[in-house]
Amino acid sequence: MKIILTADIKKLGRRDDIKQVADGYARNYLIPRGLARAAGAAAIAEAEERRKRVVIETEKKAREAMNLVKEYEGKKFVIRVAVGKKGELFGSIGKKEIGAALGVPSETVKIKEPIKAVGEYEVEIQFSPEASAKVIIETAAEEK
Repeated sequence: MKIILTADIKKLGRRDDIKQVADGYARNYLIPRGLARAAGAAAIAEAEERRKRVVIETEKKAREAMNLVKEYEGKKFVIRVAVGKKGELFGSIGKKEIGAALGVPSETVKIKEPIKAVGEYEVEIQFSPEASAKVIIETAAEEK
């Protein structure tokens, strides 16, 4: 039986893929659980159109991510913080603070551990799985 997947299914395919499966597997498992639907001519055309839209949207997001990489790559950002007499920070600078300083979502910031001292640190910003930029974060004492 020819079906169109309505969800990603491990070892079978991704959403909107058109697959040939055993009749019993389709009728007794996939279709009743809402994981697939029968593939008629109209449904196939609709699935193909949805797949094209997804490809266009994915390409658009990839271009946007690459533009962000060009914008951020190699730049230096200074974060002013309160420090003690020995140069240690009061608290630490984590993903949230770096994201706010750079104007990016904090979940895109990749650091091994929070910054706890004054200095320069290389930080990776992951805009998409294929696009990331390395920036320099300099922590400096607040001016009084």
